Amino acid sequence: MPYTRIPMSSYEFPQFLQSFPSSPPVPLLPLAFCAIMSLGTPCLMKELALDIIHRDEVAGMQPLPGWTRRVLAHRPALMLVENTIAAGTALPLHQHPHEQALYVLQGELVLVCGGETARLRAGDSLAIAGGVEHGVTALTDIVVLDVFAPEREDFLG
Repeated sequence: MPYTRIPMSSYEFPQFLQSFPSSPPVPLLPLAFCAIMSLGTPCLMKELALDIIHRDEVAGMQPLPGWTRRVLAHRPALMLVENTIAAGTALPLHQHPHEQALYVLQGELVLVCGGETARLRAGDSLAIAGGVEHGVTALTDIVVLDVFAPEREDFLG
């Protein structure tokens, strides 16, 4: 099972913070993470839990030859996906209603988005509005992280 669950009730969280002799190392990180994942729902009003996704325990699927997709962390409002794509592989033009942010971890690619063409390499990122047609061709072996909002239910089945 790829999840390590660390539950913490709303009553335990303040006591957890008080257990540190001084300020916690990153005191706002759990609150910020929870606020992002719940899209503004007050974090201390519900159970807190960290669902740790171990990448090596997530089975990849191959939507096309040369492309492996791993769905990593996700909640109904947000999804993180790792794409490993072999050089020369083209992901055809497509569109979906989800907002998408793309970050190139490794390699170089050509992106066609909304009728424009751009060359991206490791360290580059961009955001794509929902409904905008886009596609990618890998110039080298690439690893790309995608973030979708809301989650892509079609990736979960």
